[in-house]
Amino acid sequence: MNFDVSSTADLIYTASYAIVLYDIQRCGNVAAATIHQIDEKGKMLDGRPFDLAEFRRLALMTQAEETEPRSRVLAGDVLAVAPEFAALWRPAAPAKLAWRTADAGFDKIANRRRVKLWSLVFMLGKNGFRVYAVKGNERPDAKTKLYYAPFYNTTQESVCWGSSARSSKSDPVARLRDDAETWLASPFTHPGGNGGATVWEEAYCAAGRGTAQVHDDALTASNRKLQEAIDEESK
Repeated sequence: MNFDVSSTADLIYTASYAIVLYDIQRCGNVAAATIHQIDEKGKMLDGRPFDLAEFRRLALMTQAEETEPRSRVLAGDVLAVAPEFAALWRPAAPAKLAWRTADAGFDKIANRRRVKLWSLVFMLGKNGFRVYAVKGNERPDAKTKLYYAPFYNTTQESVCWGSSARSSKSDPVARLRDDAETWLASPFTHPGGNGGATVWEEAYCAAGRGTAQVHDDALTASNRKLQEAIDEESK
């Protein structure tokens, strides 16, 4: 097979895949498609169905510009990445949390929002945006145990977004990073299934005007390790 491919770079192209479209009695309506690998001798091998998942995989392979590298060094906060999935780690660090709730006690801490959070793991996959906490502040590995944190607007690892804007970026890592920042900056409005106001009220009151601190005893075990959650969300 010979192809003429124009390029601004001095590149050599080799055909590696072929997509075959099938119509019904040559009426021009595509009824099915298969994708076939081409071996080094130019022979088209047996194919497999060309479905939406295959389309997305090829789109991600070809979306980069010729002048851009095909591979990249992952940032230190990236735990896992796939075409439709990303997992990020946020080390334990202070954050300014906003509250918009009528729960008792919150009127007393409205102006004392700075709190040092647990180490967090954010995921964006087949079930949408997810958040877990981990104990300690070492970078999580496959066997790290995940916990549910008593954040408002959250039940277990599931987050209620309400009217907060979501990122529309195509890259899953960039999209998740934007969503995680938006979620932490958005007002917490109602208790979820992981705990009520007590954890936050006690933390703020104990800190006075300083930075509050939440503790590991407020976390609930998820009975799930990092790799198990990645496997489930990235399928």
